[in-house]
Parts: sequence; C-alpha cells; structure tokens
Amino acid sequence: MSDARSRKIALVLASIHTGASNELWSEIAHLARLSHTSLFVFPGGRLECEENQEYLRNAIYSLVNSDTVEGVLVWASALAGSVRVEDVQDFLETLGPLPSVSIGLKREGYPTVSFDAYAGVQSIILHCITKHKSRRIAFIRGPENHYSAQDRYRAYCDTLDQTGLVLDPRLVSDPHPWTEGAAALSQLVEQRGLKPGKDFDTLACSSDLMMFAAGKQLEALGYSIPGDVRIVGYNDSSESHLLRVPCTTARMPVTELAHMSFNLLSDLLEDGSGPSFDILLPSHPVIRQSCGCTYSLGSPEQARQSVGTPSLFFAWLMQSFRVPESESRNIQRLLDEADSEDEQAYLGLVQELVHRFL
Repeated sequence: MSDARSRKIALVLASIHTGASNELWSEIAHLARLSHTSLFVFPGGRLECEENQEYLRNAIYSLVNSDTVEGVLVWASALAGSVRVEDVQDFLETLGPLPSVSIGLKREGYPTVSFDAYAGVQSIILHCITKHKSRRIAFIRGPENHYSAQDRYRAYCDTLDQTGLVLDPRLVSDPHPWTEGAAALSQLVEQRGLKPGKDFDTLACSSDLMMFAAGKQLEALGYSIPGDVRIVGYNDSSESHLLRVPCTTARMPVTELAHMSFNLLSDLLEDGSGPSFDILLPSHPVIRQSCGCTYSLGSPEQARQSVGTPSLFFAWLMQSFRVPESESRNIQRLLDEADSEDEQAYLGLVQELVHRFL
C-alpha cells in the first residue's frame, strides 16, 4: 500500500493550454492537492506531430517510469492525430507495468475512462435538424488518426442517414488538425466555392477550437452567426464562448473524466483494485445561440426547469461558466450574500472572484 502523502503520480497529455486539456489538468491538479499527492505533469505534445514542432516535446515522456512516479494518468486519445491509433497504443506499452489509467483510448489490461463523443455530436446535429430545419449541414473534420475525431464524423454521417438527408461529400472538409478550423473552412468556401447560407445552412465542427477558428473566419468574411449560417461544435471548452454569440455545442464530461480517472488510479495504488470493465461517460448537448435558438437555455419553459430554484441555478451556473469544483464554495457565497446590505463587502467579494478567474 502506498502512503498518499508520499505518493507521486504522472499526468501524460499533449498540452495544458488549449481546448478541454486546460480544464482536465487543472481539475486533476486540484484533486491531487486535496489528497496530498504529488502530481508531475508531462505536456509532451502529440506523438511525432510536426505542427509547431510538437514532436520536440515528446522526449519528456521518457521521464515517466517506475524510478520517478508510482502511477500514471494518460490522456491517450490526445496524443493521436499525427500517428495511427495503433502507434499510440504501442507508446502506452512503453510506460511499462506502472499502475495506469487511460483516458479516451483503450489500453489492454488497464482501466480506461472514455466519453461518448458520438452521442454528443449526434444530439447537436439532431437538434439542428428537428428544431431549426437544417437540411444542408457542412462538417469540418478533425484529424484522420484520432479515434474520437472519427467517432464525431461517423455520428454526422449516421445522423444524416437516419433522418433521410443526403450526404454531400462537397460539404465535408478533409481531415484537419484541431488547430486548423480556419483552413478547413477555407477549403469549403474558397477552394470549393461554397457559399455559407446558400450551399449550407449549418456548419458542424469536430471541436469547439475548430468552431471558433471557422466562426472567426465567417465573421471576417461578413457572415452573421446564426443569421446567415448556424454553427455548432463539440467539447464545451472555453472557445465556445469567444465568438460574438454563445455557441451551441455538446459537453465533453471533463470534470467527470478527471474525477473518475484520478479515483481509479488512487484505488489501484491503494490496494491494486480496479474495474474489470471500461467506463464510458455521456456527453450532453449545451444549447446556446449559434444554432439559432433565441434563449441560451433553449426556451423559457426549459429555463424554468433548469434554473427555477436556487440549487438548480447554482448547478447551471457552475456548468455553463465551467467553474472548477474547487471554487464552488466561493460561488455559493456570492449567491448567499446577494441580498446583503453591506454593499462594499459584496462588491469586494465580486472583485475577488473576478481577479481569481481572469
């Protein structure tokens, strides 16, 4: 049995500054702090990725071994994109017999925690078809060698087929890296000559990072979102809040991924126990305005159901603004003191929280 106060674990992932990785690593760091665990973070880039010379960071992965740490959390799916999924799985074997939990990609013989990107993308595209009568839906694909990116594209194809819509290959971009949403849009608009709002009424993107870049490009070209063309993404990462309108997306359960994987690794280190099955967490639609909905909560009726009580409003606030669990007490304090007669004290609390988050 390992003493939690002296326990050392590694977190292996491609980056800690873009997309969902920013939230995942910070949540795991919070859990490590609470359990007095030393966390060593290895943001070593995608394997063999030449974009921004990421491959130069791969060398730090060699530091993850039984001489340095006692267990490993590895966001395996994030390491793909430039190499095959099989190559990522081969890399996982270089970690040796260390207690390990894989996130997003199966590692044989070890517990894996994944998220249902297929159902998340399907729910958003169905929303556009049924609620907004979308009929010509373009799709920006993620990396070719990425398991979850393929799941998201498969959800797009299957949803069109299930609803009787024809898949037009001209409306689908070639696979692109997560950071090249603008290039993918340029392929559709400039190279293929498609006109947003005419040749496609909706643009579905494999990630919020791609959606943000494509959306900025659309705005620069003079198109209004959602007036001229609707746009939706996947992840519910910070990028979904950066266009002129809040963006409809599906939420990757990042907080749940962090908690589940951290707790599984803690159990493995404590007594060697772990699940004999893999865990798949659901993705839920987050309806905002880029899809054409007037209300960020979907409708007045849905809003009443979602935030009709203080506890429901608190839960919605935490999720919608991606507030870390570690800050829940401060947010609750803010709500509890909203009716305070001490205006200066209350404004001081607001200022403290603004500085903390910004």
